[in-house]
Amino acid sequence: MVIYPILEWIFKNVDALKERAYLAKYLTKIDVPGAFQDPELIELSNQISILMEEFKVCTSFVCK
Repeated sequence: MVIYPILEWIFKNVDALKERAYLAKYLTKIDVPGAFQDPELIELSNQISILMEEFKVCTSFVCK
């Protein structure tokens, strides 16, 4: 069956997959359509990008 190799791979990589799921929760960018973007929203988006980069740096020290 096809499912057994997939399950085996998941169980062998549980820790890495948990870490990946945790990071994805905080590092997924949200696309806002151009029709809804105003200067304030663009500024917030830039701030979020900066904070995401800081988060990447911080978690790189912890997750090693």
